[in-house]
Amino acid sequence: MSHQNRAPDNNRRFSLFLFLESVGRDLRVGLRSLRQTPGFTFMVVVSLGLGIGASTAIFGMIDGLVLRPVAVPHASELVTIDTAASHVTKFGDSSYLDYLDYSQQTKDFLGMMIYRRVTVGLNPEPSRADTRSSVIWGLMVSGNYFSLFEVKPALGRTFLPEEDQAVGKAPVAVISYELWKRSFNGDANAVGSSIKLNNRSYTIIGVAPRGFTGFDLSYRPDIFVPLSMIGDIVPGGQQLLQSRHSRSFVIRSRIRSGVKISEAQAEADVICANLARQYPDTNKDTNYVVRKDVNYRTASNGIALPAVLMGLVLFVLLIACANVASLLMARATARMTGLATQFALGASRIRLIRQLMTESAILAFLGGGCGVILAAFGIGLATHLVPYQPAPQGPLFEMDQRVLFYALVASALTTFLCGLAPAFMVTREATQAALKVRSSTTRAFGVFARRLLIGCQVALSLILLVASASFVKSFNRLHNYDLGFNPTNVFVVTVNPSLYNYSPTQTVQFYKELLTRVSSMAGVKSASLAAIPPFLGLYSQDISIDGYTTPGGDKVIDTLTNRISPGYFETLQMSLVGGRNFNETDKPDSPKVAIVNETFARRFITGKGNLNEALGHVFRRRDDIPIQIVGIVKDSVYGVTTPLGSPASPVFYVPFLQYTDSYAAIQARTESNIRGFNISMTQQIHQLDPEIAPIYSLPLSTVVTERALYLPRVTAVLSGLFAIIALILALIGLYGVISYTVQSRTQEIGIRMALGAQRGSVLRMILVSSISLVAFGLVGGIFGALALSPYLSGLLVSVNPRDPATYVVLSATMLVAAFIASLIPAVKATRIQPIAALRYE
Repeated sequence: MSHQNRAPDNNRRFSLFLFLESVGRDLRVGLRSLRQTPGFTFMVVVSLGLGIGASTAIFGMIDGLVLRPVAVPHASELVTIDTAASHVTKFGDSSYLDYLDYSQQTKDFLGMMIYRRVTVGLNPEPSRADTRSSVIWGLMVSGNYFSLFEVKPALGRTFLPEEDQAVGKAPVAVISYELWKRSFNGDANAVGSSIKLNNRSYTIIGVAPRGFTGFDLSYRPDIFVPLSMIGDIVPGGQQLLQSRHSRSFVIRSRIRSGVKISEAQAEADVICANLARQYPDTNKDTNYVVRKDVNYRTASNGIALPAVLMGLVLFVLLIACANVASLLMARATARMTGLATQFALGASRIRLIRQLMTESAILAFLGGGCGVILAAFGIGLATHLVPYQPAPQGPLFEMDQRVLFYALVASALTTFLCGLAPAFMVTREATQAALKVRSSTTRAFGVFARRLLIGCQVALSLILLVASASFVKSFNRLHNYDLGFNPTNVFVVTVNPSLYNYSPTQTVQFYKELLTRVSSMAGVKSASLAAIPPFLGLYSQDISIDGYTTPGGDKVIDTLTNRISPGYFETLQMSLVGGRNFNETDKPDSPKVAIVNETFARRFITGKGNLNEALGHVFRRRDDIPIQIVGIVKDSVYGVTTPLGSPASPVFYVPFLQYTDSYAAIQARTESNIRGFNISMTQQIHQLDPEIAPIYSLPLSTVVTERALYLPRVTAVLSGLFAIIALILALIGLYGVISYTVQSRTQEIGIRMALGAQRGSVLRMILVSSISLVAFGLVGGIFGALALSPYLSGLLVSVNPRDPATYVVLSATMLVAAFIASLIPAVKATRIQPIAALRYE
């Protein structure tokens, strides 16, 4: 019995040995064959490297923006819960009291956490002479923040339940792994030591795991502090824990296993309705929106542009595959005699197919390796191109396992896309040749397949060229777009005295003195304060406007706002179209006033009527305090929620001094681009308080260029690069097919010339065949570009993606390029000697 069992095992081992031996033999034959044709190998590897590299780089960018899950256990269970002001919007922060009620009533979630982004002053420790004041970014978090994430610290511990409850009594902190390395040199003794935040000592109790950034991929906090200490970190922070009006916290949760999002949303709707009945003054016209993590990111970041870019780069990969397939066909056809001989000597067709597929796999492996190198370079370049952010935020592009897996899958797919069809077609011709069977149908189908591949390459290349030209024209239009303000020669400097233990009154006084100093600096024409400089953030509030109701019946709307000082509009050169500007009489104890932009006035009050009818109109915040409109300013591009070219959003401005807040930026318009302005500003700040450091200081024009034009510029550059790569690949493929055509028609050309055909007629015959092939592809490309145009229209500004002139110019360009690519093999055809051609086999 044991001998009978051993025999099948030995047979299986022997079969496996034979299989591995045959694979090894195929690899040796394939490598030797590819070494004998270095030019062909180089073209194929470059083609695949460009296609795989470009698509991998774009996938890495899209993955970093929206697809990558949070690096915590069971990330698929994480959800986001927004408190929207009305059914018009799907986003919004929550109040602390609403969070408590929600977390106590829910049954579909394992737990809820709450957090808020904060800026913290890192003050020098007396025991460390080498430290100096700086600003870091962090999170105020509920006590279950780390436990709900199921995250264990790299060192020490995380927060205890009692540290979340004792308001102002738990000065402890967890620092990020990066801050631990940067400021403590990775010293394990950092746990238990003290650190001064906003001039109060905190005990470091733990170090977060390496790379842990919390729920948000685009924000990298350096420190985590219990929410119970918000009074020390945020001026007036304790009031935020006691007011339902103040919605400034983010709620995240972990859904129970087996619970669907629709079920969680239904429960959220019930809880929201209950709170609206209990607290109508604050919770009426609100709704909760429950979303999976990836759905939240796609909804907030938008998927249209990433989808179009991914589609375009997949076109490049398809062109590369078609190009390689046509080159493999041409090369395999040239080896027809050798393949037919192998078949005649006993090799099966499956054996020949496997040999050819092995060569395709080797080429795909080499091309994939080159693609990974190119993708790593592209992802690194994309990281450096991320626009300036005052906070450590923005997408973090990485060449991680997910991106490498994509490159591996792309390489495997190209093996089959490029090699399978050529292998089947050529081995069929080889077996027929060995059997002395002439099949005109097979040969005709092979010729048709090669011509179809080139036609598809040309069509896809034209689509990419049209898309690229549209994006480039759109970028040029945006570069000269009317912002509604003038950023030239305006410097923005932000400070936050409250990070250094300033009281609200002291903070306001500091801003006043600093503004006076800046206004008197040589070369400064005007200066002002603002909570949110253009393109450096946003802030919105829930308001209700007397006499206005949304089409959905809601009275509360979420509207962009900004706090500004007198002189703000003058500094940015924004024009008032009605009413008055703010002045020094707009104080905390005076009636609340506001200036609104044109869109606010038209959408909510006047419609198509006279804008001045909005003057004197009243709207209210959640606290029901009336705010009277005293001025109307022209529309301008506000920031990240209103990208260039999109319709203006409604915005209202309130006087800076009427509201207590600790964060502000100074805008200073200078006579020219003054050198050393940043140094002079820092000196003015240090003269008022040597401990205070600017958070950032830079020209407003740089902010506009890096942030407002970032996506249009990147899109134009990437699409242009894709189009160039596609055009090069198509021309390489065309050159290869025409060269093969000349080689396969050598006897025919020889006979024609022996019968008296002139070299010019032969040249014309080859070129006409080539140009007709390209023209066929251009027709398909035109229809494809027209079909794609609706998807491009929403991403373009003042550009028609169906512009006939664009199609004509690009088609003519491709015809000229195709003529040049075809000219070399066509000229070679005219040099064929009739006697040599008649001997050719």
